[in-house]
Amino acid sequence: MYTNALGKKETYLHFFFHEILSGEYATVLEAVNPSNSSSLTFGTILVIDDMLKDGQDENSSLIGRAQGLNAVVGKADGAIGSMLNFVFTEGKYNGSTLAIYGRFTLGTTIERPIIGDWAVLDGDRLRSCHPGQIISYQVCL
Repeated sequence: MYTNALGKKETYLHFFFHEILSGEYATVLEAVNPSNSSSLTFGTILVIDDMLKDGQDENSSLIGRAQGLNAVVGKADGAIGSMLNFVFTEGKYNGSTLAIYGRFTLGTTIERPIIGDWAVLDGDRLRSCHPGQIISYQVCL
């Protein structure tokens, strides 16, 4: 935790969202697919229970879970509405959660507001960069 120039306390977190899209250990389930196709189309709903880890490597330490829903909400641009809870289960932030909600399009840098928090975390915005199936999250609270 740091104190910024305005005297407000800030916490910086950097963690990685490990997502497995298929197979026996998939962490994403397509719950609704209105078009019965393999692509993400308007109305598709995904249920997520991804791993949060302290590094990009698959052998990095598990520090929590990202659980929630993503739904394709944009007909024209395929935008996704996302409701996620980041649940920290290990380390300094064990027992803390972040609830985020927002809209994004794939392949872009995403900024979403944090709409709820618990325990030692207190803040307002979450920024993520989506390089593939491992997503880097940098959080300033």
